[in-house]
Amino acid sequence: MSDDKPRNLPEDALPRAFVERRRTVSIIWFIPLVAAIIGGWLAYRAISENGPTISITFKDASGLEAGKTRIKYKSVTIGTVKKIELKDIHNVTVTAQIAKSGEKFMTENTRFWVVRPRIGGSEISGLETLISGAYISVDPRPGASALTFTGFEKPPAIRVDEKGAKFTLHATDLGSAYPGVPILHRGVTVGRVVDYKFDKDGDGVLINIFIEAPYHLLVRDTSRFWQKSGIDVSFGT
Repeated sequence: MSDDKPRNLPEDALPRAFVERRRTVSIIWFIPLVAAIIGGWLAYRAISENGPTISITFKDASGLEAGKTRIKYKSVTIGTVKKIELKDIHNVTVTAQIAKSGEKFMTENTRFWVVRPRIGGSEISGLETLISGAYISVDPRPGASALTFTGFEKPPAIRVDEKGAKFTLHATDLGSAYPGVPILHRGVTVGRVVDYKFDKDGDGVLINIFIEAPYHLLVRDTSRFWQKSGIDVSFGT
């Protein structure tokens, strides 16, 4: 008969078991890592797409809203109003974030004004803002870079992208030659009245006009202007 009782073997003769620990990374750790990568990418994108922060001083802020009012050039949004605060009892300061695409337009000669409904004399403009709301328009001009501006209360009479020439007429009285009145040649609009003032003696009125290109090349010292539901012009030879 065989002996089924376990035999006592020396300790070093028994096989040894080795426990191998496998290091595994739980998928739950990938969630904050992915979130950090996405957050960093969004932050980089926001910084790279943003241009400078500027401030514009206006007489009043009617129609402007922080976080909503846009700054536009040729109907393209290049910035957003971020903050509006009182500068003093006469003025308000508008702080705006400019997009990277609009950074090159921020020069010391750039003009800003609020586009809102304007009705007066022969001027009717900004009616589209009755639905869309007021916005700040830009007339960029060459110059050194700047971050602080003084806004205009009215649009500039002649914008930087308009081609033509400015002339001055002398008249005994203003008549109906208010700013914005068209100048016609054979029924075709070739320009407009820009502004006016008394002459140095106070005996007449100096009326500044703008003739659009290429019609400005036709103006000579023999050209004649007269008022007839606007201002008519005869260029002559």
